This record gives sequence, C-alpha cells and structure tokens, in this order.
Amino acid sequence: MVAQITQSNGNGKFKPGNKGGAGGNFHARKVASFRAAVYRAATIGRIRKIADKLLELAEAGDLAAIRLALAYTVGEPAQVVELHTHDQAAEVSTYVQAVLSDPDAIAAHKRIAERLIGGRP
Repeated sequence: MVAQITQSNGNGKFKPGNKGGAGGNFHARKVASFRAAVYRAATIGRIRKIADKLLELAEAGDLAAIRLALAYTVGEPAQVVELHTHDQAAEVSTYVQAVLSDPDAIAAHKRIAERLIGGRP
C-alpha cells in the first residue's frame, strides 16, 4: 500500500511514467492477443461465408440470427421521441432525410429484405 501511495499523485491516479503496477494488466494483454489472432485469421472469404450462414439461419427463422443480421445492417430500432416543438420536428425530419438519401444504407436494407423474402422485390 505504501508503494502505491508514493507512486500516485495524491488523488488516486498514478504519476506520469508509472505503468500502473508491475507488468501491467496480464488479462488485457491476453485478450488483445486473442483478438489479434482472430483478426489475422478473418479473411474476406471467411467473413462472407459467416455472413451467408448468418443470413441462411435468419431465413430459416432463427430469431437470434434475424436480430443480429438486422442489427448490423438496418440498426437498432429508434427510440420513440415525443416532439414538442416545430424545431425538434424539423431536426428529426432532416435526420430521416439524410438516412434515406444514403445509398449504402438503402442498398443494405434492400439486400436484407430480398434475402429474407426469398429474392422477391
């Protein structure tokens, strides 16, 4: 405890240059190495296979797969907001128009819809 107090700046924070303890955070280093290994192994082809499998599961009715696919493409449902002023309504309208004019968002929504309804427009 005494060593920690002398290495701090008096308000509970470590002084500049102190790594925060002997050897740092072993768990964080280990998790970072796991993530790096997965990142190195994740080729474009493998990610496409995973995405295809996810969408197949969603098409088969797997609710967890449906939620995950929609969360990563469409996004989370918007929170209901009660608008009290004209300025708030105008701000929301501007935001919605920006989203609707984003070609990437529109294309992603269309691909998901087509996959989920079996290729029908």
